[in-house]
Amino acid sequence: AAGPAPQRDAQALRAQAGSGLEGVVDGRRLRLGRADFAVGGASCAPFDDAVVLADEDGPIAAFRFGERLRADARATVDALRADGLAVEIVSGDAAPKVAAAAARLGIDDWHARQRPADKLARLAALRAGGARVIAVGDGINDAPVLAGADVAVALAAGAELAQASSDVVLAGERLSAIAQARSIARETLAILRQNQRWALCYNLSVVPFGALGFVPPWLAAIGMSLSSLFVVLNALRIGRRAEPPPRAARFARQAPA
Repeated sequence: AAGPAPQRDAQALRAQAGSGLEGVVDGRRLRLGRADFAVGGASCAPFDDAVVLADEDGPIAAFRFGERLRADARATVDALRADGLAVEIVSGDAAPKVAAAAARLGIDDWHARQRPADKLARLAALRAGGARVIAVGDGINDAPVLAGADVAVALAAGAELAQASSDVVLAGERLSAIAQARSIARETLAILRQNQRWALCYNLSVVPFGALGFVPPWLAAIGMSLSSLFVVLNALRIGRRAEPPPRAARFARQAPA
């Protein structure tokens, strides 16, 4: 019986972001990645939606991967759109795959065959129009746009580089946590402003009376304690109105040493 195929070390490895990987094995130059990259820019239409392994003579093998949308993907997109957000897909996949996913999600604005530089260009265009961008991704090619977005969300099942480039990593499988987290963030800001207004009004109206001696010190101390208690109790309301999102870990971006 035939044994396992002998392993060969690749030499002169070179990775091209968003395209693939090439190297030399036993004196034979091989490329693995997008079809146009693997065959050196030649036309390779039958394999446009596949990962292709090729040498200098042409394709050797093509790998096609099945994909499925997360169960709550459409509901999450609908919730974000109902909240006033514009949702679009910027993907490195082939146009047929992206178009099919966009149709199932009800997204009209989609972009296919986007390299990391293309995604950054799209981010810059959105910002030039005054938008604040939330980017969601899980792949290595998503890392640059995640690092540049106003808010970056990665998935725990994704690449470590994408997680390290993000502000929030979703530990669960549910995308609905994105909409829930945004709702909680808005509620947090609203309650923060309430507490600031209360503290300002209280200090402007009560502190002068204490300073002028119209309020005894013991009563001023009680009033300040009650004011602080009110602020704390008001802050405890955050997240009580909606189901809390699944457990998430937060990663702070670190500047290079």
